[in-house]
Formats: sequence, C-alpha cells, structure tokens
Amino acid sequence: MSSGGHASSQNGLKLLAHHTGVVIPVYLPEDIQVGQGAALLRDTVAGYVAQVSDPTKVCLSVDGAAYGQTVAQQLQREFGTSITVADVNRGKLQGARRGVRRLLDDPALHYVAIVDQDGDHFANELLNFVRAAAHIADQTDDDRVIAAWREGEAAFREAFGVETGE
Repeated sequence: MSSGGHASSQNGLKLLAHHTGVVIPVYLPEDIQVGQGAALLRDTVAGYVAQVSDPTKVCLSVDGAAYGQTVAQQLQREFGTSITVADVNRGKLQGARRGVRRLLDDPALHYVAIVDQDGDHFANELLNFVRAAAHIADQTDDDRVIAAWREGEAAFREAFGVETGE
C-alpha cells in the first residue's frame, strides 16, 4: 500500500472516506438503562457514518444476541450500517474480531478502527489515526500497521496476535 504521500491532508481524507472501516462492538446488558445505552450508541454510529463514504463500512458487532441485537438492527435500518451478531456473548475482543472479519470482506479497505460504543473515542479523531498509519506505512514500507489509543494498545496486540518493535 505504500505509494508515498499517503499522510497528506487530501490523501488522509480520501483514505478515511473510501478505505477505512469502523467496528463498533455492541454490548447492552440487561442491568443498564438500555435507552441511555442505545442513545449513546446512536450518537457514536452517527459520528462514524459521517466519516466514511459508505455506511456499510461501519459494522455493528453485537456480542450476544440478547445484548443489543434489536437496537443494532434499528440503527442498521436508520443508518445503513453493516451488522454481525454472535449468538452468545464471548467478550468484547471476540466481538471486535467478528466485526473486523466482516469488514475485511471488502477489498477496498486498507484500515479498520475498533471504537467503543459509548463515544469514548470521538469520530473526528479517526482522521489522525488514518494519517498516522499511512505515514508509518510510508516510512517503513510495510502496510501492516496498528495505530491505537494508548489504553487499548496492549490488549489489541494480544487479541490479534501482533508483535511490535518496541
């Protein structure tokens, strides 16, 4: 993927809009206020759908059908996102993996972001991660790059079996 100059402003916007997918693991347990959780999720979905050119590049990955499938299906109808639903809850990382696998069916995607359902990560920050990943790919001539929010970096590397040169 390294073709030089990926990290420029215009290329960054193009990479974000046309070559980036977003996985939002969904888990709405029964002991929370589902209405509030659904509202936060809706805001998160709206923010990320606005960042990409095709709303199916945003995948709602429901971790256990009983924990948010109905809400995710409503959001899919409203925004046109893609969706994947695990029958049983296996944890957030399994939900993330499932969503990534779903998005990787699209050969146009170069980048996949995994974000929290509650808006912890702002959609407008995604461009900086895409730019960072493109810059690293250009500098290292390696398109296998991870750009992670610091608190999720170690768990992500462990879950996806990625080594770094730290």
